[in-house]
Amino acid sequence: MGSTSGTQGLVLLVENCEEDERLAVRAIQKSGTTAVVVVARNSEEALNYVFSRGEFEGRISPDPDFILVDVKLGAISGLDLLRILRGDTRSRVIPVVMLSGSLDETVIHDCFVAGANSYLVKPVDMDEYMDMFRTATHYWLNLNRTLEAPTQQIQRYLS
Repeated sequence: MGSTSGTQGLVLLVENCEEDERLAVRAIQKSGTTAVVVVARNSEEALNYVFSRGEFEGRISPDPDFILVDVKLGAISGLDLLRILRGDTRSRVIPVVMLSGSLDETVIHDCFVAGANSYLVKPVDMDEYMDMFRTATHYWLNLNRTLEAPTQQIQRYLS
């Protein structure tokens, strides 16, 4: 959706580590926006949210302005989630930012080949960690421009 006012937006955070989730949500909330953060603790929850199924069937909230995805998620990895999102016309254009604690060049390469918009390495230092999430949130909600309602735009285009 791309917020034009810089004061609101919706972020989907896909994170299975409670501590990382707590810190990321806190940093996003302190980013100078009033962004709503929806948390999915695994890939299946994220897919249910994006595609309005399961526990999110009939959701009325907008599509995420961007999705933050931890690379290491469990049964369906963050990379596999990215591939699913990019393989479906309803989610193909939603910006996806991959998160990892690793600078593994192979993983970075695989993420970009699969369609990641960005790859961020989670810093160990708490201040740097908070700053990274604040900066990323500011960029994706205030500076980046996307389609007004990505899934609806794509569906209209394809019909």
